[in-house]
Amino acid sequence: MSVTLSPDMLILNTWDSPERVYMTPLLRKLREGGYDTYVEPMACAFVMPSLAAESGWLPKQMHTSDVSLFAAVIGTMLSGGNLEDLHVELDGAILEIAGIPPIKQASIILWSQLLGRLEHRAGLAVYWHEAVSDLYVRRKRHLEQIEKGLELLLGRIEGLRFHVETPWETVERHLDNPKAVIVSNPPTYRNGYEKFFETGGRVRWKNIPYEAWEPAVDQAKLAAMAEGTKALFLIQQQAAPRKEAGEAVYARHLSPGQYVYVWTNRKEEVFKHTNGMTVRPRSPGVIAPYDAPDLPEDYVWHEDAVVQVLPCQLGTAAWYKQRWLHRLAGAEGSYNVIVLIDGYVAGVTGYSFKAIQTPYPGVDAKIWAGATILRYALGAPHETHRSTRLITRIALQRSTLILVASTLPSVMLMAAGSDKIVTTEYTRHPESKGLRGLMKIADRRKDDRDGYRLVYWAPLGSDTAPEAYSAWLLDEQRYIDNRKAKA
Repeated sequence: MSVTLSPDMLILNTWDSPERVYMTPLLRKLREGGYDTYVEPMACAFVMPSLAAESGWLPKQMHTSDVSLFAAVIGTMLSGGNLEDLHVELDGAILEIAGIPPIKQASIILWSQLLGRLEHRAGLAVYWHEAVSDLYVRRKRHLEQIEKGLELLLGRIEGLRFHVETPWETVERHLDNPKAVIVSNPPTYRNGYEKFFETGGRVRWKNIPYEAWEPAVDQAKLAAMAEGTKALFLIQQQAAPRKEAGEAVYARHLSPGQYVYVWTNRKEEVFKHTNGMTVRPRSPGVIAPYDAPDLPEDYVWHEDAVVQVLPCQLGTAAWYKQRWLHRLAGAEGSYNVIVLIDGYVAGVTGYSFKAIQTPYPGVDAKIWAGATILRYALGAPHETHRSTRLITRIALQRSTLILVASTLPSVMLMAAGSDKIVTTEYTRHPESKGLRGLMKIADRRKDDRDGYRLVYWAPLGSDTAPEAYSAWLLDEQRYIDNRKAKA
């Protein structure tokens, strides 16, 4: 297995495309309407300041802050500060960056942080060992790529103001400014940024003490600070319906029971620029089949079948769920796979990384820690063989998971760091026969609606899809023979 890293692995994206589309024209209209101070605590990758610049804001009008090393390096460089003052250490030794241009200093620090992050995870999977090797072998190339990304930021927002400080300090300083727009997209779960940039203590720097962001508590605290103040707030929040901290001016359906909101302290003022509430429903896009026929119900399974596993869009997976289940499954996968057997569509499956992105609290923490969620696995109807067990077996292999995550470096990080698959079944029975022999039960609870809520888990397997198919075919033949013997 060979891994070639992308510089995107450095960055934890904090503004998704739909919210960028909403915020960019709004920021332009606010600037044209008289606002002259852009404020963003928790700036992270400086995504929104770059978009604000496209909307006509000048870097000198931007006031940003953060407490993470990643943001501190970029912010210090953009603001013309001294990167040596950050006192960055790798394995207890101060990084030697004196006497070279700031952009090269920043590149070395960010490369060192990435090295610490990857080596901290190197024991989790072969992927991480290959990633670390690539980082060393192509060090010069990586530094050049990081520099290119930093050059783009310098071209857009060089000269902004940046402070290494808590968001509360930044917000407090601008509350009474009637021409200030305070924009932020805080973490959606506790220690989100810290876990993404974790190096196991290998990389240290002269940062300030702060408390981890608690989404439920601190969003409410921020909304309380915003109430009645002169500055205008535009804050992103992920929350259950109607649980946003302030007055919602934008909402996007993210998943069952979760929305992405942008809330403000002066809704009517924002509505003057947006013509009212903006709502984006979640859509699977065009629901259409894959360009291949369904597996025939009388298909003759054989040892030499050609097995293909391909990533597919949500709309493609939804088409087969509607066709074979006659309804949309309640749990949709963020990352979906289609399985072809001899060129026929044999099934679809979907994953989610929610348990990795948002660690489960309390008694469920041990079950879900480090787990990829199997949202569904569905096989084409067949007369004699249990095709859904085939699709499930293929879904339990690391090779399948890595394939579906391979298009996005940030997703690959989560997939490669995962060590098990967990899924939930709602059934009237205390056991799911469909998962027997494939996964082990981790939790069984009474459910008022369905009878039982069953949580199953399995370690990620090491088989390829063809190997999983061969093992399934042997098991199915034994199953069919046993049934005949009992008949």
